[in-house]
Amino acid sequence: MEKFQREEREAQMNKHIIDSLRRAYDAFSRGDIQGAIEAIDLDPDILWSEPESFYAGGTYRGPQGVAEYLTRSYESSEKAQSLPEEILEVGDKIVVFVHFQAWPKGGGQLREGRIADVYTVHDVLR
Repeated sequence: MEKFQREEREAQMNKHIIDSLRRAYDAFSRGDIQGAIEAIDLDPDILWSEPESFYAGGTYRGPQGVAEYLTRSYESSEKAQSLPEEILEVGDKIVVFVHFQAWPKGGGQLREGRIADVYTVHDVLR
């Protein structure tokens, strides 16, 4: 039942945006930062904020800033995956619930957890 409800909600959202986000997460998980950036029509004035407690946390501006953040966040890992588990639309926001996993370079303990990424969607994209 829960899966059916989730699929029904996603079907009501703008399919293009959701597909673009899924492609971006897939590209990031393959280590293809440029592919992740190109998968989404980013606003030239995008403001990307990550908690200061995150590796490479801070605020980044513009598509180049997003690329810088994604590159820095991936570079400490041998492999990283960000797997969307659920995508919801809430007003002008799209919330992506993500299961992330990162394998440190040179071995070490797998880092993993669940986070929510929140994107603000401008009307021109809908």
